[in-house]
Amino acid sequence: MKKLLSITVLVIVAVLLIFIMKRSEPTLAPTFPQSYHDPLELFSFQYPDGYTLDTTHAYGMNPNVTIAGVKIQIPASLATGTNLSSDTYVSVEHLPLTTECTAERFLDGATGATTEIHNGITYSVLTLSGAGAGNRYEETVYATPGARSCLAIRYFIHSTVLENYDPGTRTQFDAAALHTTFDAIRDTLTITK
Repeated sequence: MKKLLSITVLVIVAVLLIFIMKRSEPTLAPTFPQSYHDPLELFSFQYPDGYTLDTTHAYGMNPNVTIAGVKIQIPASLATGTNLSSDTYVSVEHLPLTTECTAERFLDGATGATTEIHNGITYSVLTLSGAGAGNRYEETVYATPGARSCLAIRYFIHSTVLENYDPGTRTQFDAAALHTTFDAIRDTLTITK
């Protein structure tokens, strides 16, 4: 009986040690097969296969202001059969560095940014949502100062209302999985110092 009790205690201790060791392993940024290096040497990042890179991206904040950047658009296959629109993307944009680098600079008229520290980078974060004519829009901007510019990572998610489709013709897109992928792309961002 004592032998059985000793073996049970050893097994429990071993399981606990394995659990503790796994929790203490550092989380590494993902490695994607595609990479982009900004020609102005402001930043670089990696992105998954199937995503389309647009190096001429210019976000139209209002009729008088466009923000230069690089857009990584989702593959059309990710939206097929769901209510996610294929114009959904994540982008890295930049404005001239001033004394203030906040998310508000990248979203016209928006206020109320919060601060978030992620992977050692301090971000000013702001999310806006909108709707119209059966469409839903969500934009989240993560702004942080670089060496020579104010950088922002923008998540632009465009979806439609499921009730606008015949039953069974579309499914709800997996918002958590999409955010996880966009976060993973953001995790690969390297800001030139």
